Order: sequence, then structure tokens, then C-alpha cells
Amino acid sequence: MGNRIAVIGLGSFGLHVVKALANQDFIVIAIDKLKESVEQIADIVSQALIIDSTNEDALSEIRWNEIDIAIVAIGDPNLEASIVTVTLLKQFGVRRIISRVSSQLHSRILKQVGSDEIINPEKDMAGMLVNRLAMRNVIDMRFFDEENVISEFIPPASFIGKTLLELDLRKKLNINIVAIKRFPEERTDRSNPRLIANPSANDMVTKRDVLVGIGKKDDFDKISQY
Repeated sequence: MGNRIAVIGLGSFGLHVVKALANQDFIVIAIDKLKESVEQIADIVSQALIIDSTNEDALSEIRWNEIDIAIVAIGDPNLEASIVTVTLLKQFGVRRIISRVSSQLHSRILKQVGSDEIINPEKDMAGMLVNRLAMRNVIDMRFFDEENVISEFIPPASFIGKTLLELDLRKKLNINIVAIKRFPEERTDRSNPRLIANPSANDMVTKRDVLVGIGKKDDFDKISQY
């Protein structure tokens, strides 16, 4: 992913995105038509611009050829503004456009006018919550697409004391374990875990571990059967 990102729309969602990106040392250009919204994050971003993103002339002043990703974070009730903004960004040749949507119709329209990726924060958060409730071992689950996820999960009792080679989750469940988070005292203290990245086949699973795996969501559902 490129490190120059423009975020357009500084409502609650947009502000959270801007702050998270800034904390990860991305070069962030924050854009909103409201002066007060721009001013509250001006000191943490590379550029903070007061621009109406539906104004073609104003938006064209930005050097979009230097932007790797544009995130259109405009939500309800400004759906028309998000559609016009995505249309203009596509016209300016932005390399990758990620758009916030609030409905299936909104999603279809934005895809038609040029958005490369669609996100629905409310739907995504609801889905994550339901997955965590339905899969008792799952601590966190994030979707790469409609099928593939990265998940942090508490290993079932049957996993404890076995090596990754003995478990052979890649063969049995098509799940690749990419990391182990090892906590000080059987996960009762969730602070400062030791991260074992790219664990070896001989690493043994303990009661202090949280496993981090990549695979299909349906395959993670099967873990509860062990």
C-alpha cells in the first residue's frame, strides 16, 4: 500500500480513519468543506484542506497524481456528495478509491462510477460482533474479502500441549497459523504478550496462547468442533 492517502469527509468515521493513519506514520491529506472539522485535525496531518469535494475546480487543485489512495468517508445524509466526489476522483485518475457506503444501492452506484473498494463500517462492525458471539473462541476477526479472514482465537482444550505440526491445521482445516501471542499468565493478563511471528512446526500451543490464523471464515467455524 502507498503511504500518501487523502481522506475526504471528516465526520466521526473520517476522523477515526485520519487519526489511525497518522498514528501509523502515513502521509495524510485531510479534506472537508467545514472549517471546524479541518481545524481539529490540522496539527496531526500533512495537509488539512477546506474544500467542497463536489466542486470540480477546487478539487482539481490537488495533485492527485501524487496520491496513492483516496478514502471517501462521506456518509449519510450526503450520499449525492459521495457519488459526485468518487466520480471526480475517477476523472482525475486517482489510483485507488475506497468509499464508505450506507446501503446496497449506494454501494452499486459507487462501484459504477469508479470506486475500487467499498466499506460499510456499521455492517462490518455488526458482522464482527456477531462472529465473536457465535464463535466463542474468537477474540477478533477481520475480513480480507467476503470469504477470507485473519482471526485471533483461543485454542480449544484439545490443542493444548500439541505442536503446530501435530495439529496440522493447514491440512485439516485449511488454516495457516501465522503468529502466536503468548501471555504471561494463562491469558488472565492481556498486557504485553510475547509475539511469536511465523511460528515453526515444532512450536507447542500452551494455555497462555492466542493463535493468529488466516483462512476462510467457514473453516474457522469448524474450530469449535475440536
